Amino acid sequence: MSEFKCKQCGNCCLHLAVCETGKANEEDISRWESEGRYDILRWVSIFDYGKEGRAGDFLWINPKTGEDANRCPFLRKVRNQNKYKCLIQDTKPEFCRQYPEDQEFALKTGCKGFDQK
Repeated sequence: MSEFKCKQCGNCCLHLAVCETGKANEEDISRWESEGRYDILRWVSIFDYGKEGRAGDFLWINPKTGEDANRCPFLRKVRNQNKYKCLIQDTKPEFCRQYPEDQEFALKTGCKGFDQK
């Protein structure tokens, strides 16, 4: 994969439908519970799979409507700049930490992290 450098364009978080809704793993959910991050947990549909553990099938489900969010609820535009910041950067889910899977996937979201400019 070419060298990737995040340029804070926000496209990965603004275009969730292209990414397909991500999932939170059991470690994400446990971490958010121990951190008291109910602001995050309320946007996750959590299913208990018994012996197989828990999983957050579907990140960023609007707690008021039950519908998929069109964009990440924790993304904010940086004032007076064409950049975005993640409000949960230090505890974001594994799904987000692994972005992008590859350059082709990044291009689907309009990611600018592979631009050499």
